[in-house]
Amino acid sequence: MDVVSLSQSAIAYLTPYLLHATGKTVEEGLDIGREKLFQWLQAKFLSISQKDALVRAQELPEDEEILDTLRYQLEREMKENPAFMEEIRDLLPKEKSMTNIKQTQINTGNNITSTQVIGYGNVVIK
Repeated sequence: MDVVSLSQSAIAYLTPYLLHATGKTVEEGLDIGREKLFQWLQAKFLSISQKDALVRAQELPEDEEILDTLRYQLEREMKENPAFMEEIRDLLPKEKSMTNIKQTQINTGNNITSTQVIGYGNVVIK
């Protein structure tokens, strides 16, 4: 798995924990894995910019720009430190890891609708 896909998987996995921690959701039973990933990042992020990105994501987890900053910090650290990348990969549940799926879809005609959903527990509203 490449750096970008792995960082996207980590952020997607961590976001519900951040939202729940700030009281923005009422989701019950958040698994221990998300909390473990968050605490691991707190311990592993050593630079001021990394720590700041994590704190800001914890304070405003619904802000996409802040999550993008955290994602950038993850990608940067994974590129510089392959061991960090391996540890993150091990912390993510296997079903949450995005794979590099390449698909081609050709649609012709009018009023075409297409939806692709990967994973489980997803809600698609039309």
